[in-house]
Amino acid sequence: MVFFPMYIVVMKLIGNHSIRSRLQRLVKTESLHHCLLFEGPKGIGKYVHALWLAKIINCTEAQDGDENFPCNRCWSCRMIDRMEHPDIRTIGYDPQKATKIISVRQARELILEIQVHPFRAKKRVVIIEPADAMRVEAANALLKTLEEPPTSTMFILICDFATQLLPTIRSRSQRVRFQPLSKEELQDWIVDQPDAHSSLSVLALSEGTCGGAKAILNQQEEWIQLRNEFLSVVRKGPSDQIAWVASFCSGPKQKWLPTMELLLDIIATVLRDLWLLEAASTVELYHEDIRGSLLRFQRNPIWLSKLFQELMQIHSDLSIHVNGKLLLEAFLASAHGKLVDS
Repeated sequence: MVFFPMYIVVMKLIGNHSIRSRLQRLVKTESLHHCLLFEGPKGIGKYVHALWLAKIINCTEAQDGDENFPCNRCWSCRMIDRMEHPDIRTIGYDPQKATKIISVRQARELILEIQVHPFRAKKRVVIIEPADAMRVEAANALLKTLEEPPTSTMFILICDFATQLLPTIRSRSQRVRFQPLSKEELQDWIVDQPDAHSSLSVLALSEGTCGGAKAILNQQEEWIQLRNEFLSVVRKGPSDQIAWVASFCSGPKQKWLPTMELLLDIIATVLRDLWLLEAASTVELYHEDIRGSLLRFQRNPIWLSKLFQELMQIHSDLSIHVNGKLLLEAFLASAHGKLVDS
């Protein structure tokens, strides 16, 4: 059989050394909480750390004091690396649902599954990611299980912000807060990547996460193209903006929605740079390569704040199936009035 391990499983663990040391110590002293909540910036490596912890818990060859802990060679470690360990379960979005949710159906099936003793693991590890995708019904169905799981099972919930979860879920979990990487740690990681060279300020844009840096490096051509198109079209009149939006949003929504979400993220970084320029801040710009172009836009802090709020509202409206074409047209008209018109 040929295996195709996911790259995130074999990715080198970077940063957050104190968290790993604490978790190792808790495993060795058998005092690890039965439900952990991993929270921190998207792309920081929370899921990778969850798998690493599952390996430590179930490693069969590493001894106390062994520098190679987990050993990464026993059957358990190898099966986790291959994402094929029968007792290490990841619960993600329900494939039977059109929307991105973790459903009550999945919760009920999981509850039944963990009543059976693990196949080979010392302890079954259930990873729920993203935990904030649990519907209220699913979260409520899991409450008792999260509070008192079978002794052979533990849970790791993963989310960006713990406040996104129900208070009843948070109260049954022990929070583990992951921090952004230092500039030195992230820079060392970036220079080892095949596409490390970029006109974008990857170090700043990634906000201390390897996942963010990798996404930008992989999409840097699209980033630059979308950014430049936005800066060009926002200066134009309504007819040109409507024509551009019609081209941008052509075809089925599932085709252009991911690109639109990326565009909104890029616009937010541009607005942030305009704010810094107006404040004469010494903080590094995300788009240092076009500083001159940005200086030609108006940078009224009140209008910039309103545009940020409009972006947040668009994100919210898109999730409830509001017409994305109309949202983008309205935003471009608003941005033109606030950034271009005198």
